Amino acid sequence: MTQASAHHAPAVLLAFAARCFEAVGMNRDDAALVADSLVAAEVRGVTSHGLVRLPVYLQNLKDGLVDPVGRPTLAADGPTVALVDGKRAMGQVASKVAMDLAIERAKTHGISAVAVRNSNHFGAGAYWAMLALPHRMIGIAMTNGAVAMAPTGGVTPLLGNNPLAVASPAGDELPIVLDMAQTMVARGWIKLAAMRDQPLPDGWAQDAQGRPTNDPNAALDGSLLPIGGYKGYGLAIVVELLTAALSGAAMGPSLENMGFTAGALDEKRYPVHDAGGTGTGHFFAAIDIARFIPFDVYTARADALVRTMKMTELAEGVSSIMLPGEREYATEKQRRANGIAVTREVAEQLDAATKLTGVEAP
Repeated sequence: MTQASAHHAPAVLLAFAARCFEAVGMNRDDAALVADSLVAAEVRGVTSHGLVRLPVYLQNLKDGLVDPVGRPTLAADGPTVALVDGKRAMGQVASKVAMDLAIERAKTHGISAVAVRNSNHFGAGAYWAMLALPHRMIGIAMTNGAVAMAPTGGVTPLLGNNPLAVASPAGDELPIVLDMAQTMVARGWIKLAAMRDQPLPDGWAQDAQGRPTNDPNAALDGSLLPIGGYKGYGLAIVVELLTAALSGAAMGPSLENMGFTAGALDEKRYPVHDAGGTGTGHFFAAIDIARFIPFDVYTARADALVRTMKMTELAEGVSSIMLPGEREYATEKQRRANGIAVTREVAEQLDAATKLTGVEAP
């Protein structure tokens, strides 16, 4: 049995997760990709999108809900745009095809966008946006998701938290990496709070009757509150349009929750006005900075923006100003040096993965 609070090198957890995915039928390269996306989230401190999702991913593959050997294909093509049919493959497999395509076409045309349908959960959005950084590009990644948010003024959850990620290079400063759900927090963090028996902060969620709640289980049966009130709801609508309406993916309640956060909420059935979309939808874009402004000039300006933000007078109790992604970079540096502490809930999921696959957990 995996011991909680044990520390493991990222490479050890990566090898274990990859072997698990191979055990349920994925080829070595695809297994390594999906495993890397989960361990990368752990390394960056994004536990909600890390190894706690491993058993659910494995179960979906074993049950045939996700095709372990699915090969994404082009459904539509143009010089700077493309539509990828994910063929029910793991979301990470479809996302790698799509983001690589966006980057390659941006090298030729300066900017490119690729939409995806018939996919699945793609993990943490920053993982995909950051693929553009080594190419001196700005990367954008977004996805729709199973219902978690009610429209402003409503009670019925009809939209996912629909995360958006943007990664920008800088010069001497760290890259700026924004990865945010359109709800106050990703639903995975609500699930983790329920597993830990921890109350939620005020303003995160409402129960099934639309009343504010601090109970994570009531929140999982109710809905999460959008960031910035109606503005977060509006952003979620925009992400739904770009990822699902544009690609032909399932929209709103027609998208089944096969993930870590599935629960009683997902057993409810809501009226769906949908034109027959399929699977999860994603949207990726890559922007070649040098087509707009010399790369070194851009990165110097990005550095200037970072340093300007840090010039502010600090509020009481605040030790420093952080830019989007800075906390995750600090966590990654620490965890790559000292290993990843396996918490109780992660240890339980590693053991569950062992039971599903026979692969010995570290």
